[in-house]
Amino acid sequence: MASTGGAGRRKWVAWTVAVVLVAASGTGAVVFHERKQQAAQNAAHKDAVRAAVKMASIYATDIGELETKSSKITFGEYFKKTEAALSEIDKSAIQLKSAATGANPYLDPSLGYIKQVQDLIRTLNAGTRATMSASSVSDRVDRIAGGSFSVSFRLEQLQEAQRDLKKAIEDKEKADAEGLQQLKSLRPKAAWVQTTLGPDAGIAPNLFDELEKKLSGSKSKAS
Repeated sequence: MASTGGAGRRKWVAWTVAVVLVAASGTGAVVFHERKQQAAQNAAHKDAVRAAVKMASIYATDIGELETKSSKITFGEYFKKTEAALSEIDKSAIQLKSAATGANPYLDPSLGYIKQVQDLIRTLNAGTRATMSASSVSDRVDRIAGGSFSVSFRLEQLQEAQRDLKKAIEDKEKADAEGLQQLKSLRPKAAWVQTTLGPDAGIAPNLFDELEKKLSGSKSKAS
């Protein structure tokens, strides 16, 4: 009887161990499945924002390079490009927000980055408009100086041109100062984009350097 009881206990222990192993195996499978689902969801969230963020960065890079590199583009062509860029980025951001489903940890930081990119493009646009105004005033002065006008008319026009030039310079200085602050704020966000969404998704660091140098240089010349 004692030996029979011992055998029964051994069977019971073996059965218990088997149940525990099966349960543990099932729990491990569930955990693995959940982690796999989470990884897939995380990748989907990244893909959802990456396209919109990359588009904004490409447009910002195009506009930034027009600012930092010599180009034969006219003022009119420049403004058309900036307006088109802002419009396309805006459409992309709206689509991104409307298509968002569930909790996407990348959505808010990405939308914040996109908004700051748009703000920077608008500021660069404003600075270029101020430059265009100053150029227009200079042309006006040349026409006044070379025309056969009365002294009083010429003096009046030159004084008006001087006021317009002063405003254009002030507008340019304001835009450049705002641009420098925006670049300072945007740089770490672009670094986050490159680290999180991919190296080609954010504005390259060298463009920040070139824009800062140009805006700082414009400010120095104006002062």
